[in-house]
Amino acid sequence: MKNILFISLYSNQNSSRGSRHQNIVKYLSKHCHITVVRNDSFIDKTQNISQRKDSLSRIIKIIYRYVIRKIAFPDEFIFIRRWYISKTLVLLKNNSYDAVILGILPHSFYKIAGIIKRKYPLVRLIVDIS
Repeated sequence: MKNILFISLYSNQNSSRGSRHQNIVKYLSKHCHITVVRNDSFIDKTQNISQRKDSLSRIIKIIYRYVIRKIAFPDEFIFIRRWYISKTLVLLKNNSYDAVILGILPHSFYKIAGIIKRKYPLVRLIVDIS
């Protein structure tokens, strides 16, 4: 049975990418062993803040819009990229994977692809850019 590592940013099934990633994982899990890397705590925190209406949330949103988004333009996810890199490298070091699927759209995450290929050149790397 093949062993696959799937790296994803989206867990929200209400989004098109989130539901597609869930369907990919569901399909692949029927035919092979799949490990999913996803930072749900970061995703949940950002979704909770965006839905809240209290004054602290408004201040956080203002800081995000006018400070963080300007610093991190055009990709605000660069702040969690290090977490994804370290988690992926630990899994690749401790397990043998036949393929790694990188299903993360923001372009800053594609640095992970270069790191994976440099450290593990024999691993088949599939980059999903849709």
